[in-house]
Amino acid sequence: MNISCGTRAVDGAITGVQVHPDGSLILTTIGDQSPVGLTGSGLLQLVSELRRADVIEPSGRLAVAHPVFGHRMSQDGEGVRRFLITDRGVDRRGVEEGEEGARVSLYLTQHDIRELQKGQRGDSATMDTLLDQLGLQPADLRRVILTGRSAANWTRRSSPAWA
Repeated sequence: MNISCGTRAVDGAITGVQVHPDGSLILTTIGDQSPVGLTGSGLLQLVSELRRADVIEPSGRLAVAHPVFGHRMSQDGEGVRRFLITDRGVDRRGVEEGEEGARVSLYLTQHDIRELQKGQRGDSATMDTLLDQLGLQPADLRRVILTGRSAANWTRRSSPAWA
C-alpha cells in the first residue's frame, strides 16, 4: 500500500496501537520485539485511534496542531505533515540475523493516510460490485475474511509499551 513505514508481518511489526489521553501510545508488536514498521492492521488501528482523538480530521488531514499530541506532529523536509509513532524503531534492512539494526523514528505521514483512503475506496467499490452480483445487502453478511498481502491481521497480542 505504499506506506512509508509499512512492513510485512515479521518480528517487531506493529499490529496494534492504543492512543492514550496523556499523549502516549502503546504499541503491540509481533514477538514483543522493538518496532520495525506498521502492518496493515497496525495502520488501520493507528488511523482509527488518531481519528477518535481528533489528531486526524474527518477529511483525513492531519491536524495542524493538537493540544495533547502536538509534540508528536511535525513536517518532513518536503513539508509533508507527519505524526511520530515512535523514536525507538529499528531499521533491519540489510542487517544479518542476530545483528542490531539502526535506530530510527517511525512516522505516519499525510501521504500514508491518503494511500489508506485510496485503498478503502477501492475495497468499497469491489465489495459493492460483489454484493450487487450476488443480490446481497451489507446486512446479509455476518463476517468478512480478508486474506493476502494487504489483508489486516486482526489478532491481538500483548506487548510492552514501545512508544
